[in-house]
Amino acid sequence: MSELKDPASLVQGLRPLRTDMDSFNTLVDTAADFLEGGCQQAELEEQIARVDQDLGHLRLQFEDGLRFQVPTPEIETGTALAYGAFKTLAQRFERLNAALQNNRPYDVARELEICNATVNQLFFAFSNLREHLAQEKYSEAPFINELVRVGKAYLRGQLAAELFQERFDNFCQFHDQFVEALQPLLAQVEGDPRQQQLLDALEEQNLILDEIATHFQDHDSKQLDSALQRLCNSSAVLLEMQAEFQKEEERAKGLLCFRCGHANEQGPKSCTNCGARLIDLQEDGLGSSAAEGGLPSNLRKLIAAAEGYRDGSVDQAGLLEVLAWYDQLTDQGLQQMAELAPPPKEAAKMSQEHQDAYAEAVEAMQLGLDDLKTGVNQLRAYAEKKDPVDLENGIASALSGHEQMLRFAQINDSLKATS
Repeated sequence: MSELKDPASLVQGLRPLRTDMDSFNTLVDTAADFLEGGCQQAELEEQIARVDQDLGHLRLQFEDGLRFQVPTPEIETGTALAYGAFKTLAQRFERLNAALQNNRPYDVARELEICNATVNQLFFAFSNLREHLAQEKYSEAPFINELVRVGKAYLRGQLAAELFQERFDNFCQFHDQFVEALQPLLAQVEGDPRQQQLLDALEEQNLILDEIATHFQDHDSKQLDSALQRLCNSSAVLLEMQAEFQKEEERAKGLLCFRCGHANEQGPKSCTNCGARLIDLQEDGLGSSAAEGGLPSNLRKLIAAAEGYRDGSVDQAGLLEVLAWYDQLTDQGLQQMAELAPPPKEAAKMSQEHQDAYAEAVEAMQLGLDDLKTGVNQLRAYAEKKDPVDLENGIASALSGHEQMLRFAQINDSLKATS
């Protein structure tokens, strides 16, 4: 009976069991506050309505995605689990609203407990479906992989022609956006012999897309299958060249020595003027789908790992491993900042302008490293509690640190120009 008198403890017990649905996690937090007298009933009702709306949108997206899927036992099982979860949630949300309106706090807590487990079941079904679909991998580029997968299903007679046509039209729109996004890169490599190779690869992909459209209209299955395979090959060349150019762009940035202030060209690991170690946080990462394409690879890896954990493609151990790696980078940078202060005699020989620029560079690097360290700690809290606020704050702190690094790079470039 004591449990019946303490519904707040039931909801508090749900807080560590975070789901992959941020708005539902917020609902649990709001319900806990409400049951402890920390907020009004209207706030809880508003959050219930928001989650109900999000579930409706989620179901529409799920059903839209099913139109392109080939019916296999794995997909049928995942679909049945997902629909079962959607049905249960619809019923439980009705009971949740009724319990709230009739002032039955224990029933509110129990319905939330059931809903929490059901939301986890729903996203478990989604995760299994994603894993199954990922097994059919034709290309490293997600949009191309999906188009080829759908094309293969159409060729096997498992998918309607109009669905393949719809997905092909969507891909062509994406391809146009991809080409547009490459224009700044093409401008940056003006005069590089590989610029023409990149243009040729884009042109080849355009020709292949035209062939796919023609073979589809002519119902030429053999040639369509061949064109889809060549699309995979062309995408691999494009992705490799794009990554190569971006990697070289990062490596082109020089490093400022924190002992003597000398602007070094990229390459050496020690200052060519005084021999001190150079601080470099622009180490290679694994890359990511982070929207900010100009970010250094290590920061893209950090953001991709955090967002992958949110979306279910990265597990907690994987995220913690990336955080430990990035934490080590910032620790090394902070340690080197302390070790590589310029000796007083060398500092005295610098011009006042050089000293001011050096001091500003040191400040920017220090602030940047501090922000990056803060971001890692906040993302580590997110890995443990999966509170979306920690994710948002962690990425914001990391990006703030990156802004300070850009400030450092600008000073570095200025000193290189005058040296």
